[in-house]
Amino acid sequence: RWRSQRHPRAMARKTFLTATSTTPRPAGDYPWYFCEWFYPHETIRREALRAERALERMENVVEYPWKAINFRTWIRDFYFPAIHAHHDAEERILGPHFRALLEKAGEDSIILQVWGSNEHNHDGLLRLMDQVEKQAEALCVGVQGLACINSSQQQVEAAQGLLFTLRSTFQTFKVYTFAHLEAEELVWPKIFERFGQQEVTKAIQKVIRKDMSAKGKLADAFNSFAGALLDNAACPQTVPKSAPAPVPDALHLDPWCSEVIIRKFLDQAPWIARKFVFPGFRKRYAMHWKPMIDSICSDKDHLRLQPDGSQSEVKSGCFCLSAS
Repeated sequence: RWRSQRHPRAMARKTFLTATSTTPRPAGDYPWYFCEWFYPHETIRREALRAERALERMENVVEYPWKAINFRTWIRDFYFPAIHAHHDAEERILGPHFRALLEKAGEDSIILQVWGSNEHNHDGLLRLMDQVEKQAEALCVGVQGLACINSSQQQVEAAQGLLFTLRSTFQTFKVYTFAHLEAEELVWPKIFERFGQQEVTKAIQKVIRKDMSAKGKLADAFNSFAGALLDNAACPQTVPKSAPAPVPDALHLDPWCSEVIIRKFLDQAPWIARKFVFPGFRKRYAMHWKPMIDSICSDKDHLRLQPDGSQSEVKSGCFCLSAS
């Protein structure tokens, strides 16, 4: 009875899975060995879709150059560092951990399926990310000062060309990323199921220790990505008490999993993390990174970033700390 009061019964809710590696379940009740991959992968995919929507709404970037600054800063300081951290964990921790177990078990066929395939190689993805970041920076430079009446039509057309190029490259990145993540999801959940939750927990604890030791911008990106994970799963225990109102034209998706799934995820963490750390991560995402990308879908600049991506002023009581 005491436990039921502490953990009230989760309500059924509508869900939407972006992954195509398994059959969607309307209730969002996926096996644990899929969920361990969907937590980060669904977040990566959904944030890509969020950015894609923002790029679609940047036709007036010459009139509102802050939109280019927001997109560049979001890519440079949040989204791409989070992807880098995720793939570093795969290559340096998860991969070696489970390869050693597979070699010990003599399961050569699975080893070849994973480490002999392109899905384990992140080089192509890294090149695309570098291109997107450089083109986003070029757009920031290209639109500065064009809102004045002295701008020539040639300058405006050049800026629109930069936007078109950025959209095209980001679309290529998105398609490549989705295929890459799906290839991983066709192999890795089977490995997780093969060795069980206890072994997976050992490996994930190594990842957490590595991520928690990060400092500066990398730490902010990791913590904020954890907040994005909780937000995309609509975790009821970590909803900020105050957050900016949703931007009407921004992307809005149903959570990918059931409330039971995300509650189980939180239950694995120490109580102090559930009570204080995770809500802080989600607040950081909800108050800073999410409005940074979503506001592009409107004409209202919520954060007023400087050209370098920093904020010149932090209002008392606001969690929108400087991105620099």
